[in-house]
Amino acid sequence: MKHRLISLITALALCLSLCPPWALAAEASPGWTYDTTTGTLTIESDEGCVNWCTTSDVDKANIQTVTISDGVTSIGVNAFKDCTLLTSVEIPDGVESIGNGAFEDCSSLTSIKIPSSVTSIEDRTFFNCTRLTQVEIPNSVTSIKDSAFAGCRSLTSIEIPDGVESIGNGAFAGCSSLTQVEIPDGVESIG
Repeated sequence: MKHRLISLITALALCLSLCPPWALAAEASPGWTYDTTTGTLTIESDEGCVNWCTTSDVDKANIQTVTISDGVTSIGVNAFKDCTLLTSVEIPDGVESIGNGAFEDCSSLTSIKIPSSVTSIEDRTFFNCTRLTQVEIPNSVTSIKDSAFAGCRSLTSIEIPDGVESIGNGAFAGCSSLTQVEIPDGVESIG
């Protein structure tokens, strides 16, 4: 029995030496982690938001949920672009900027709440999010830039807050289900 136990421990040690520890757990790098069993990407820092998509071999098409930790202030350009299975993302208060194309082609995303710390919805931020039906835009937003919601064909209504001063070119182009938009008096320019 003792000999069998030693053999088993030796075999396990050999397996672990051949298989690096990171391969047994969720993929990780400084500033982000990815849980392969749940399809959850956790962004822990501003650098992690950029690093995960530029240095990892995570297949964007497998990401189903994104969790952004408190302390993250910026979501980078194209950060989650082409995450076609992404259905859920929580953006915490404190995120001040969401880069161009950050959620572009996230075709399974159905709703989004933009925190009150954001002042601008950048170019193509939600471009071609074809299942997006609900968007909460806070009063802090002053501009909705070019093609921000273009191609969001499931979007049926959107409330533009009073603080918005400009709406860019094609901001709602291709939103074929959009039946109601109220433009506040403070809007000075529409592209």
